[in-house]
Amino acid sequence: MSRAAVLSILAVAMVPITASAQCPDPNATVCAEVEVSGSVSWGRRPAQQTVIVQPAPPPPQGRVVVVQPAPPPPPPQVIVQPVPPPQPVTTETVIVVEQQQQVPVRLVRQHRNYKLSLNGRIGSMVGENLRMGGLELGLRFRPSRIFAMEIAVGAYGGRDYNDQDRLEVPLMANLMVFLPRASRVQFYLYGGIGTSFARVEGVHRGYGEFQSRDLRYVGAQLGAGVEWRVNPRFALSIDMRGFIRQRVDDDGQPEFFDPDTGRTTDTSGGGVGSLGAHFYF
Repeated sequence: MSRAAVLSILAVAMVPITASAQCPDPNATVCAEVEVSGSVSWGRRPAQQTVIVQPAPPPPQGRVVVVQPAPPPPPPQVIVQPVPPPQPVTTETVIVVEQQQQVPVRLVRQHRNYKLSLNGRIGSMVGENLRMGGLELGLRFRPSRIFAMEIAVGAYGGRDYNDQDRLEVPLMANLMVFLPRASRVQFYLYGGIGTSFARVEGVHRGYGEFQSRDLRYVGAQLGAGVEWRVNPRFALSIDMRGFIRQRVDDDGQPEFFDPDTGRTTDTSGGGVGSLGAHFYF
């Protein structure tokens, strides 16, 4: 086998090109037709080789659409804004002043802290042919604004009903009621019981003789007055009270004798007016 025949067989086996054994010369040893971008036929012939080159087909007529890939998206833009400087912090101090409402405080609340008082009075005994004056000292306990209890001792001197010189020391215990309840100026009522000791000297008006006697009485009194509370610790007062008493000593001679009627008695009465000052603590 010739070299040209071997090459033709290898070419046919390696190239997937449609070939057909169409040779004009039936006596040729190898006949093949190869189409490459056209149709090429070659073979070994006794006298010549024929290569047929066909022209490329014309381009298609009409609109040509060229599809190009889309451009890549632009990279994201990063905008860097400067951070504003921090604003200075302004601190404001707000002072809230609450207006205190002035509420009038009833004096009763102040008085409750001062339940005791030391009392001083100057007074005068009032009666027929009676001219006596003196003073009293007392201690008052006032557990509430309305009620109070008081004990007092006094000393009075002067001329009595029988025109004799008299020195008398009364000792009294009183219960007091104050009205109105919430006021700086209060009206009060009081009443109590007590005893009194007296010494008399001089010519008795009824008997017409000189006497020196010690007398003792038991009695009761009833009165009214007004107290002005100047401040929680100090007050002033004025009052008037009447008294009635019975003589209880051992002297058998009656104290009072009327020579015109011959009547005698050991019961007496009168009134006492006084001005007082009271120190609460």
